[in-house]
Amino acid sequence: AVKTVHAGAGDWQLGVVRWMKFTQEHGLGLGIQMLARGASAIRASIYGDRGGDENKMAGVLLPGIKGIDQPATLLLPSPPFRTGSLSTLVSDDTAEQIKLTRKIENTGSFTQYYFVPATES
Repeated sequence: AVKTVHAGAGDWQLGVVRWMKFTQEHGLGLGIQMLARGASAIRASIYGDRGGDENKMAGVLLPGIKGIDQPATLLLPSPPFRTGSLSTLVSDDTAEQIKLTRKIENTGSFTQYYFVPATES
């Protein structure tokens, strides 16, 4: 499951629960991997889908990290998205056509992808 943690003063962080362990002695323990600061909610659909807003699926745009040359990535539902998909990404009332270039991981809850503008593919 993806969780959002509020660290204070508008500093939101996005993490994913990687493991859970319960013991009588210590109770419930969680292993959480932090994914990003400043993630943005987006809506996405397969490019050319004429179904309208009802076919747009919720996703998360994770910002890139300039210091380590890591580009921005997307967290999207697995079906219908897959590597090579041309998609429409809607964020803050702007739409952009993108291509999903490489799957980073699939957790069963989401798939994380690298992407480029469709004009670069």
